Amino acid sequence: MGTAAVTLTACGSTDATGTSGGKNGAEPVQIAFIGSKMVDYQNAIFRGMSSVDGVKVTFIESGFDPNKQSQAMDNAVASGRYKGIVLVPNSATGLIPAAQRAIAAGIQVVNVSTTLGPDEQSNKVQLKGQAASIVEQFEPYAEDMAKLALRACAEARQSPCTIARIGGLPQYAVEGSLTKGVAKVVAEAGSDAKVVATTFAGGYGPTEGLKAGQDLLASHPKVNVVLASTQAMQGVEQAVTEAGLDFHQVHLIGLGGNKFGMKSVAAGRRYGEVAFFPSYVGKTAAETLLKHIADPDLKGETLSAADPHLPLVYTKKNADQFKGQSN
Repeated sequence: MGTAAVTLTACGSTDATGTSGGKNGAEPVQIAFIGSKMVDYQNAIFRGMSSVDGVKVTFIESGFDPNKQSQAMDNAVASGRYKGIVLVPNSATGLIPAAQRAIAAGIQVVNVSTTLGPDEQSNKVQLKGQAASIVEQFEPYAEDMAKLALRACAEARQSPCTIARIGGLPQYAVEGSLTKGVAKVVAEAGSDAKVVATTFAGGYGPTEGLKAGQDLLASHPKVNVVLASTQAMQGVEQAVTEAGLDFHQVHLIGLGGNKFGMKSVAAGRRYGEVAFFPSYVGKTAAETLLKHIADPDLKGETLSAADPHLPLVYTKKNADQFKGQSN
């Protein structure tokens, strides 16, 4: 039905293709990780889940179609293999029925990265019987990006500070949160800041970022700051170089803090990054599932996606503290 289980499984604390039992020789708990595609970010979540002792994780690829993802969930339930599901919903509302069917079948469900439930802007547990929700807070993350933008302009004595944001897919609720967060900080800054463009690249990778960056710089050649996802920013970096600009003229600020992005911050190609911690999210999700599988009567939990042991915002001054958790 358009979904396939990828042969990427992990058990206990062995590597991503290992097989070992749980604690004290017990059989590991089977967990399905249902995501769109085993891209860098979701691979990092998978690795985090797989680092937890006593679990066996199977990644099930479902693409970007909510109907296919719903079918993947139904198939996972029907298989009888899994006691828990970790889901990266590609639709907050479209996955509600399938998630409810899984919960009704006695399977513990955790959504990560994106919202699951009728309120698309909420990071909280919204479904009765759901184990947990672990979702990045995109509006405050966008506020942090905008504050970095103002700081970059102030240091370069650029006034007013002209800001452009390159989004990915406009149908995602996260894009509204990002736009709102940037707008809030810009409004508070008054005449010292202005959003001159908000565009959508049609994706979040370097290829989409390159084309969007080229188009943006053609229409706004004097823009001071560009905000984009950490992966797309790789393409924007190329567009800035091709345009004959340097990174003191155009300040780049990424959202995600992947390994390439953090190297760019350290090298001065990006002014900063607001980081995601996908390995931490995966580890927390697996640990939470085990707890709720052991005690199904536990109340649903809304958990932070930010690693409490690491800073969230990085510039060249503290880039040595974090190397990124995804490629």
